[in-house]
Amino acid sequence: MAEQLKAGDIGLEFLAGELQSSHDPSGIVFTLLAALAGMEREYIRDRTLEGHESARTRGKTIGGASVTDDTMLTLAIHLREQNLSLRDIAAKLVITKGDMTRPRHAGSP
Repeated sequence: MAEQLKAGDIGLEFLAGELQSSHDPSGIVFTLLAALAGMEREYIRDRTLEGHESARTRGKTIGGASVTDDTMLTLAIHLREQNLSLRDIAAKLVITKGDMTRPRHAGSP
């Protein structure tokens, strides 16, 4: 990738901070920053997975709202086949992330 940037006469320029200046994209600064970004991405991924595992062990569910019975699932599939968005389907079925303990239908308390 660095070679492609250099061939296109594209450089790396820092506008502020201690590295403030222009740098060759095939140079050590570019390589070092790319490596650090990769390490940071892996660190964030690992911490996220650890958080999910911790939540699961405490009985928490990870992810968005879900349907609670076969009738609601059938209706959700039918609505999706009509090209409704997931947000619209959740609103029609009164699915909320905060109240997933029992099925609720429009008009119920």
